[in-house]
Amino acid sequence: MNKYIEKKIKTTRFSLIIMLPFYRIKRNVWLEAHLLKLMKPLERLWLIMKIDECVQPSGSIEPLPYDEVKQLIMEAKTWIDNNIQENRRNTQLDSLEHMYLPLYNPGRYMAKIEKQLTNITVLTAISRLYDEVLHTMPSKPLGIGWVDVSIIDGDVYICGKQHKYLSRILSSNNEALIELIRIIRGKSS
Repeated sequence: MNKYIEKKIKTTRFSLIIMLPFYRIKRNVWLEAHLLKLMKPLERLWLIMKIDECVQPSGSIEPLPYDEVKQLIMEAKTWIDNNIQENRRNTQLDSLEHMYLPLYNPGRYMAKIEKQLTNITVLTAISRLYDEVLHTMPSKPLGIGWVDVSIIDGDVYICGKQHKYLSRILSSNNEALIELIRIIRGKSS
């Protein structure tokens, strides 16, 4: 175990260490295979990560079937694409707005659609990332491994390195946190 993690555990109020299953989808790119079903479509992207070491060949937590994991990634991509279309529809002016635009401040229109334009840009980038992931994912996983995931005072560490985005997700996603607690209770009973 990483020395930093060991020191942090000794000085912390709350810590837990579990081995979560991951599917290898590329040389050193791994996809978490247990909590994925509990994550929202935008959160699922953060469960795809580069891991060079600390992968163990076995663990006690059962992974989701690979086909189900692949389906969850496809569903996330579809959800994002639908949101892009919805935001594009919200940026269009109706005929009355076209007629009255010269009478009003055009900045009002820009203020109205600014959020949608930002959402479209961000969601388009995420959609392209999902395209790349789906293109990269083989029909069968290249391997399966269990990775050391530590939660120390609400911060998530994967292989001894802090994962800020996953920490933020777990602090706001009660389902995933409850599942982790269930896993821990199952291990201790």
